[in-house]
Amino acid sequence: MYRIFLAALAVLSLFPAGAIHAGQLELIGASTVAKEIIAPLAEPFKSATGIEIKTQAVGTGKGMIALFQGKTRAAMVSESLEDALYTTRMVAKKEGVALAIPPGLTMTELGRNRLVVIVHRDNPVVALTRTQIKDVFTGKIANWQELGGADLPIAPVTSVLGNAIRTVIQRNVMDGEDYRAGIRETGIPGAAIPVVSQLPGAIAVVSLPGWSAQYGNTRIVKTPDYDHPLGLVTIGKPDPEIQRLIGFIRANSRI
Repeated sequence: MYRIFLAALAVLSLFPAGAIHAGQLELIGASTVAKEIIAPLAEPFKSATGIEIKTQAVGTGKGMIALFQGKTRAAMVSESLEDALYTTRMVAKKEGVALAIPPGLTMTELGRNRLVVIVHRDNPVVALTRTQIKDVFTGKIANWQELGGADLPIAPVTSVLGNAIRTVIQRNVMDGEDYRAGIRETGIPGAAIPVVSQLPGAIAVVSLPGWSAQYGNTRIVKTPDYDHPLGLVTIGKPDPEIQRLIGFIRANSRI
């Protein structure tokens, strides 16, 4: 009996922690994927399959680290695999986590998310170029008067390190330059919306669906179009349960 018990333990040890709970699937990572894709379909998916989905919206970087540590079978990401790995390395460095990136990472895209630049609704500036956005977030432009607005300090807002929108803008708009010193940070990208709503000089980049749900005293500024992929990253090909979820999302998601 003791040998059988040891054999059972050996078999269980081959599976990540998230894989041994029958009828439950835990996904960790990007809040946009959790809120815009997974949350609306969690109950329909459970009704159709009997599988309960639980999510932890902690950002792409922490989601990827959880995947590498065997805490989830799929990390929710809101950027390309290349950008997600960049974010993960930055988070690991900041938190002092030893990072070993496994081979065979697979990104399954589930949709794309449009990004918009928002300001307070009383701000008269109606359009910004890519270079202007870059200069605002790097701190080269510090007053709205330089952009045709009021004589008012610019207060850019971004999410904390580890969230995808922060990385997408830094790598694809700011050419990899650092955000300005002392920039306001929020735990998740959507939390920037109420900040901009209350602060006349503020500006932020947020997802269009998130903004539409809680726009408050903000409005969208005309800019070049920006979007980024939403998806799941797995080590190797998605397992059958993850594949079942992916198929369900592709058949039912509006993203």
